[in-house]
Amino acid sequence: MWLTNFVTPTLKQTLEMLGGLLDRARRQMPERADALMSGRLTADMFPLASQLRLVAFHAQESIFKIRGESSPEWLDALSIEAHDAVESPGTMEDAQTRIDEALWFLEDNVHQVAGNARSKISLQIPEAGVIDLSGEQYFRDFVLPQFYFHSVTAYAILLTQGVNIGKLDFIPQIFAYVR
Repeated sequence: MWLTNFVTPTLKQTLEMLGGLLDRARRQMPERADALMSGRLTADMFPLASQLRLVAFHAQESIFKIRGESSPEWLDALSIEAHDAVESPGTMEDAQTRIDEALWFLEDNVHQVAGNARSKISLQIPEAGVIDLSGEQYFRDFVLPQFYFHSVTAYAILLTQGVNIGKLDFIPQIFAYVR
């Protein structure tokens, strides 16, 4: 239940927020929009193009892991694309497509995972070795931190590149509760 009522809506609203930020960047800086994809916070961090693809990757990979399935080739290709974006960032439209694909995937798969919330998941972490987690631990302690790290980094890159955004642009879903 927590997966369909908490995790998936959280992933979806953050992906939608990032899509909105990309739209805003395109409107504010149409001549520089694609150049923003190479923007970084520091030289040793991935550029915006990678950050956005990694957000989409983590959202989708989590569904396969919770179902106990291996990642399909198309998802592995997205991970490679994220790492290759250092050299070939692509366009803002490319990144928007990856976000949209992740949203569609989550919508199509949210109800297929609810029964697997207690499954055991093993992860190979290069710096730590193999870790074993329950489904809930996996989402709480791995997926959401990874997902938000790349989301916040993408937001920060857009901000530092001159896109006029603020904190409320990161949490637009809160406006549904305004009285």
